[in-house]
Amino acid sequence: MSEQVGVLFVCTGNICRSPMAEGVAWSLIESEHPKGWSTPLSFASAGTAGLAGEPPTREAMLAMESMGIDISSHRARTLSEEILGESDLVLVMEERHKRLVEEMSDLPAFLLLKLVEAARKSRLTLYDRERLLDFARGLEESGGWDLPSHAYEVGDPIGLPLGEYAAVAGVIVSGVRPLLLR
Repeated sequence: MSEQVGVLFVCTGNICRSPMAEGVAWSLIESEHPKGWSTPLSFASAGTAGLAGEPPTREAMLAMESMGIDISSHRARTLSEEILGESDLVLVMEERHKRLVEEMSDLPAFLLLKLVEAARKSRLTLYDRERLLDFARGLEESGGWDLPSHAYEVGDPIGLPLGEYAAVAGVIVSGVRPLLLR
């Protein structure tokens, strides 16, 4: 594990949800901290069935562009042991992504929106990563989540109109923001 904490966002194809989450995370860091500030966090994304080398969908780029975030240079990557080896924490969009990550690695993996609930309940952020993960593990073990597990999944907008991408982008922003901002 490096000095910098690597946060990996995972979805299916790595062409909409996870690159949007990565873009939002970097954008929040850049907008909230002065130039030259060295963040202890780094962000990346991959897909369980990544369409390696493909750009984000047009709709994902437009949804992010409407928020002032440019993800056009992103290229999809397929989740691998090598990518997981560069990460310290994996935030997934669906339970099936979490299961696959757990089969490939012993890294902590959480549904993005579950970790957000843990952050809100504990008033911790990713800057307090170990304490936040301990709190989230406690919720997981005790069944202390407010909603059924499937309610924490971020829906896949692939093939849907731009409005659905915008809605998913809003969910992602509301998910990533409390993990980064105190």
